[in-house]
Amino acid sequence: MIWLILGLVIWSAAHLFKRVAPRQREALGNKGRALVALLVLISLGLMIMGYRAAETDFLYALPGWTWHANNALMLAALFLMDIGRVKGVVRTKIRHPMLWGVTLWAAAHLLVNGDTAAVVLFGGLGLWALLEMEVINQAEGPWTPPERGSYAKDAMMLADDMSKRIAAREVRAKSSGTSFGHMTVSVGVAEYVKGEGAAKVVDRADSALYRAKRDGRNRNFAAE
Repeated sequence: MIWLILGLVIWSAAHLFKRVAPRQREALGNKGRALVALLVLISLGLMIMGYRAAETDFLYALPGWTWHANNALMLAALFLMDIGRVKGVVRTKIRHPMLWGVTLWAAAHLLVNGDTAAVVLFGGLGLWALLEMEVINQAEGPWTPPERGSYAKDAMMLADDMSKRIAAREVRAKSSGTSFGHMTVSVGVAEYVKGEGAAKVVDRADSALYRAKRDGRNRNFAAE
């Protein structure tokens, strides 16, 4: 367990270095960037090694519905981790989407992993993400949101994440274990336009869906 904890400490220190000691980090220049990258790689190796080698006990076992909550939280986490590159609306509402995504990712894993090693690993990474956000807020002060985009771009990002997650899972029969291959999902997205009726929005989304299907399996398309 000591290697796992050491990995978490090095991971946190490497990421917080720039915020806690900005002058020292700036003075190192490119060498500092290389040092941080090296420390991150070392911390990942220690966490993986420590997690696999840890002698662990089960601390809790939550009800079966938490597996469904895990899937929902993982989808939200992946969405937030990737939303920063999309000029949508969500990124104008959340200051640290990547770090909030890590927090949700950690919470999702804690729901379905009640052993000591998992609690230390995922709990530690979740606490690091929360601490990182607080340190950044203190260092940078008030936040100025980026320029607002469209809900359609956010919806397309969510659709892409959902499609990839579904396509990655193999469908098997519970009784025999027979594989039925992989499922694919196509999504059509339409953003409400002021003054537009509900039927028109649905019609545009439906047209976008058929456009996605014509382009092939596992495709998503946004109506103009």
